[in-house]
Amino acid sequence: MRKLKYLLWASSNYFSSSKCPICSSNKTKVIDTKYLVTKLLECSNCKILFRHPVDNPNFNKIFYQEEYIEKNCLVTNLPNDEALKKMIETDFVETDRNANRIYAIIKQLYKESELNNLQMIDYGSSWGYISYQLIQKGIQVESFEISKSRAKFGNSKLSLNIKTAEDELTGEKDIFFSSHVIEHHPNPSDMIENAKNLLKDNGFFYCYCPNGSEEYLKKDKKLFHLAWGQVHPFYPSKNYFSNQFKNNPYYIGSNLNPIGIKKMLNNEQYIGDLTGSELIIISKPNIHIKDS
Repeated sequence: MRKLKYLLWASSNYFSSSKCPICSSNKTKVIDTKYLVTKLLECSNCKILFRHPVDNPNFNKIFYQEEYIEKNCLVTNLPNDEALKKMIETDFVETDRNANRIYAIIKQLYKESELNNLQMIDYGSSWGYISYQLIQKGIQVESFEISKSRAKFGNSKLSLNIKTAEDELTGEKDIFFSSHVIEHHPNPSDMIENAKNLLKDNGFFYCYCPNGSEEYLKKDKKLFHLAWGQVHPFYPSKNYFSNQFKNNPYYIGSNLNPIGIKKMLNNEQYIGDLTGSELIIISKPNIHIKDS
């Protein structure tokens, strides 16, 4: 039913404006099409890939409260007490939302002696399973989630303090972390700008998202095609992030490369393999390495 509703909406808005929802540029090109009535467009100015028709600005506030559900996904499906107890007892190792790979990268960004003093934002935290795990490892985590029901669950069941209003977040953080959030955001560039304002001068923007890069499209056109649509109105790519952080140190790749991480830590720019389905982006957005 939800899919039919979406297709009817897309059909009725097929001839709506195709200007970029981020920078308002009219210069776009078609990358992919789906269901005859939706298109994936790339903005020639800011380089974002976005789905057309474009959502109403108030769409997120409504959709992510109740309608956004993904089957068999820990992000949107709240566990019962028995399942949650098992997750906590096993440190979430039997789920696809274990925080070990996130913490492993954080350990490459900081010295061992610094880890217990880190302050971090978990942006788009859902019900807080990542926040909870990182807090157990000694990181001070401030969480934000647009869905009030998921935030309420995490605050009640995991004794967290997940905020549902962005203006409640406090600044001077070491890390602004998000995992598969930016592709849902009504304006990814606003999210990055918000991260800059919430980070310390040498703080890190650390993000996972679907890979909209041309290299991935060439490798697996079928899976690339499946990864954008109703719930993923944006498809960030290497070109988008390298444009966003063009004056900053960054690491962009589909997998972890310690050499690339070291280059980024030395205030260099590094782009690694881009053929995987996911992008890892780490940048120091408040450090400038060259003039605009």
